[in-house]
Amino acid sequence: MADLRKEIARLQKRQQREARHLERAGLTPRQKKLVLTVYMCSGFCVDAAQGFVEVLQRKRKSCQGQPTPDVVEWFNSLPEEEMVRLCWPEAPADERILAEAERHVAGLQTSRWVQDMNYSRGVAVPTYNVAAEYRRRAGGQQPALQSSMLGRDGRRGRPGRYLRLWAQRFRAKWGLAYQRIPACSFLPAEELVEKAGPEQTRAKLFFHWIDWLEQQAGVFHKELAFVNLDESSLQLSFLHEKGTVVKRSQWRQGVGPKRARPSRGAVTLICLSSADPALQRRLRQYLVGNKSIFLQKDLRAVRDAQPENIRVFRETSSWATSQLITEVLSDLETLAASFPSKQLCVVMDSAAQHLSERVVRRAADANIWLCVVPPKATSYMQPLDVQTFSLLKHHLKDKFTEVAMSAAGGVVSRQAWLRVLFGLCEFMNSREWRRGFEACGICGRGNLSTELSRLGLANYRAAAVGGVVPMPEPHIFAGHYSKSLVRQFYLLLQPTLPVLD
Repeated sequence: MADLRKEIARLQKRQQREARHLERAGLTPRQKKLVLTVYMCSGFCVDAAQGFVEVLQRKRKSCQGQPTPDVVEWFNSLPEEEMVRLCWPEAPADERILAEAERHVAGLQTSRWVQDMNYSRGVAVPTYNVAAEYRRRAGGQQPALQSSMLGRDGRRGRPGRYLRLWAQRFRAKWGLAYQRIPACSFLPAEELVEKAGPEQTRAKLFFHWIDWLEQQAGVFHKELAFVNLDESSLQLSFLHEKGTVVKRSQWRQGVGPKRARPSRGAVTLICLSSADPALQRRLRQYLVGNKSIFLQKDLRAVRDAQPENIRVFRETSSWATSQLITEVLSDLETLAASFPSKQLCVVMDSAAQHLSERVVRRAADANIWLCVVPPKATSYMQPLDVQTFSLLKHHLKDKFTEVAMSAAGGVVSRQAWLRVLFGLCEFMNSREWRRGFEACGICGRGNLSTELSRLGLANYRAAAVGGVVPMPEPHIFAGHYSKSLVRQFYLLLQPTLPVLD
C-alpha cells in the first residue's frame, strides 16, 4: 500500500510539472520572468515579448510544437510583489534578468532604428553609429564596447576589435548585413525617361534600325543572321593576373616568389560571334600583329597547329585597319554563299576603321548589311563586350598559366604562346553566344540587360505605320551618331544621294 501511495504521488507531481511546463509554453521559470521583463521594458509591446518567446523556443528542443503563449495573460496573473522584484530587483539573479531584458529591448529598438534609416533615409548606417545608438538605448551598458568604440583595445591588432566582433554578432541576431544599399530611382516613369534621355533615344534608334532590317529580310524571304565584330587586345603574357600565392610568413629564407619579366607587346584580336551555332562554327577569328611579334620562323613552326578558322595578319602595325576589315567582309561574303537562306548583318561599333567609305562600299558589294552600335553604349549594347571577351580572356589566362607551370623557369616561348592563341577558335565554337545578343536587344527584347531594362525598353518595338516599320531617316541619326554613320546610310540605303563630307 505504501508503494502504491508513492507511485500515485509521483504521478501527481509529474502531471503538475507537465501542466506548469505547458503553461510556460516549454520555457523555464527564469525565461518566463525574462519574457515578462522584456514586455515591461519595451513599454508593454506584445510583439516584442512574443518575438522574444519565439527566439527562446527555437533554442529549446522541449519547446518544439508548443504554441505561442498569451503574454498579456501571463502579466495579468503575475503577483504584485513579483512585478516589483522584476522592475526594481534586489537579488543578483533578478538584476541579471533585468540587464538581459534591457539589452534585448535595446537591440530590438536599435535594429528597428537601422531599418528606419535604411528605408526612410536610404542610409547604410555605419557600425560606430549602430553601437552608439545601442549603448544609448541600453543605458550605458557594456563598457567594453564603449572602450572599443574609442579605439582603446586591439593593441596587437587594429583598434576597435571588440566593436567589430560585437557588430558581427548583432547583425547575425537581428537579420542585418554589412553591405551597400543599391541605388534606385523614385522618380515617376515620365521624369525617369526624361532624365535618361540621350541613352534611351540612342537605344531606341538602334532597335528601330534592327526592327527595320528584320522586316526587310522578311521581304526577301530570308532569315536575318547577326554577326558581331569587334577588336580586343591580347598581351604576350597573362602571368600578371591574380592567383593563389604563398603568404609572407611562409616565404623561403625570407624571400618571396618572383615571376619572369614578361615581354612587352600585344596583338589585336578581330573577333566574330553569332547567335546561330551553325554559323558560329564557320566564322573565322583574326590575329593582327607586327613583324617583331609574329616572326616568320615562329609562324612556320606552328603552322601545323593553326586551325582553318584562324587567320594571322603580319603587318607593320598591330592595329586593325579598314583594309583588314574589308578582308573580314570578303571572308563573310564567301561564307554567306553556304547559307543562302540567311541574310548576314554585321553589328559593330562606330570606330573609324569600321565606317570608312572603303568598308561601307565593300559591305554593299558583298550584300552584307551593317548595323552600328551607338557611341558610348558598347558596354551594354554589344554582345562581345557584354558576354564574350571576359570569358575568352579568362580561358586564355588559364591555358597560358598551364603552359607556364610546365615550362622551365615559367618562361613561355613565343611558339607556345601562339599555340595558346590558336585555341581561342575552339573555345568560341564550343559555346553558344545567343544570351549576349538577347541581353543587347538584338535577338528579341524579352531578356534585356539590367542597363537597358532600367531605361524602360523591355519588349520595345519600333512604331509601325500600317503594319510596316518605316525606314529610319538619316537626318534623325545626326544628333546621336557620328557623321560617318550618316554617310553609311547614304551609301547603303539611299545610294542615289550624294556622299556627305
